[in-house]
Formats: sequence, structure tokens, C-alpha cells
Amino acid sequence: MAFAAFVAAIAYFGAWRYGYASDDVALVVRFLRDGWAGVAPLLDPRTGAVGSGGYEAYYRPAWVIIESTIVSLFGPAPSLSHLINY
Repeated sequence: MAFAAFVAAIAYFGAWRYGYASDDVALVVRFLRDGWAGVAPLLDPRTGAVGSGGYEAYYRPAWVIIESTIVSLFGPAPSLSHLINY
């Protein structure tokens, strides 16, 4: 287990410095603009896969909840999101 964590740390060492991917940007902007009401449709299986511009074209409620919570608690800086994913 420790070896796997060490290999992952080497492989993804600099990833925490990068910005959001395009689908992350769409969620963060939506959350900052409309709050939880803006991301609530993404949690519903009937509407969560329907995106505007193709960014939310798949259903992933756990990611929506985690990313929205991170942004609500710590702001829109991507480095913390990357660190948590890491």
C-alpha cells in the first residue's frame, strides 16, 4: 500500500498546480453563480446527464457533491480539489 502511494506521488507530483478541466470549470461556475440550487439538477438521474455545451453530459453525483462542497468551504481555487483527488 505504501509503495503504491509512493508511486502515485511521483507520477502525479505536479498535478495539484494545474487549473480545472473543462467539466470542472462548468460545475464551479454554475455553483458560484447559482449556489446549491444551480447544481441540484446535476444530482437527479433524469437531468444530471443533460448538459449545456456537453460539459455535464454524464451522471456523477458524488463528484458534484464533493466538488461543490470543496468550493463552498474553500473557494474556487483548483489546487485543493487536486490535492483531495490526489
